Amino acid sequence: MSKRSILVISTQQSNKESALSAWSGISHPFHLDIAETDEAAIELFHKQDFDMVVVDCTDNSIDHKKLNAVLPILQEDATLLTYQGETEKELEDNVEAVFNAKRYQRIQRMLMLEPSVRADFNLPPFSLN
Repeated sequence: MSKRSILVISTQQSNKESALSAWSGISHPFHLDIAETDEAAIELFHKQDFDMVVVDCTDNSIDHKKLNAVLPILQEDATLLTYQGETEKELEDNVEAVFNAKRYQRIQRMLMLEPSVRADFNLPPFSLN
């Protein structure tokens, strides 16, 4: 099983201490990359796959609308999560909730593909006519 990967898009200024910069500085059970600008994030998206992107919406220098438009085109499975000034605990809970939701969706898809599960919708038989 591969390690989950998150891209954090935030300018890490030494004079600006936020919960996002503190959260991205601690160790996590997933791989964490940091991009300072939206352009750097798009370049990283071309180079490697990410499961999630956390965008710092409190930073006016990051173009959130461009990222919302471009990133889903580059990697449709990556989830875009916005940081709006939450605490570290709230941010960690949001990230965990997204990963749990993705896991449940994968399990649901596997159950639907399971041949022993009968999906009887009372549809008429297929005909080319």
